[in-house]
Amino acid sequence: MLKLQTLDNEPIGVAEAFQKFQSANKRFFAGYCAYLYLKSKNWIIKSGLKFGGDFVIYVKGPQFNHASYIVLIQEMKQGKQLGDYTMDGLDFQGFNRIAETTAKDILFLEVHYPDSLDLASSVDCLARIKEVQIGETFTKHHNFIGARNLIKNK
Repeated sequence: MLKLQTLDNEPIGVAEAFQKFQSANKRFFAGYCAYLYLKSKNWIIKSGLKFGGDFVIYVKGPQFNHASYIVLIQEMKQGKQLGDYTMDGLDFQGFNRIAETTAKDILFLEVHYPDSLDLASSVDCLARIKEVQIGETFTKHHNFIGARNLIKNK
């Protein structure tokens, strides 16, 4: 059983810890939902900071092979993206370039919150986490050089 405590060794409850995590990172709940979703699919999950993403995911783990995907999380409520950041074509091109040069693909995870969920309430978020739905959008990069070499060799 996981026991949470402060730096002063004082016990801390799950709701209080969740609230602290949310205050440190306003997208914590979306990341937590995405993390649980990916774990349910048996992915090995690591930080994606090095590649500009939220996560990178592995089939077996970093000691066995490179990450398969750079994961980007988008928060959605009532069919609209939350937050002030939306990815435009130039951003997508940049992520695609990173993915291509590191032999990865991009996986967009849309975290769909229930309409009446109060995202400011850690108690409401924790109580209704099973109502959150995740949508996947995969992108595939195309290796133009490899395709060109294949044509030359025919």
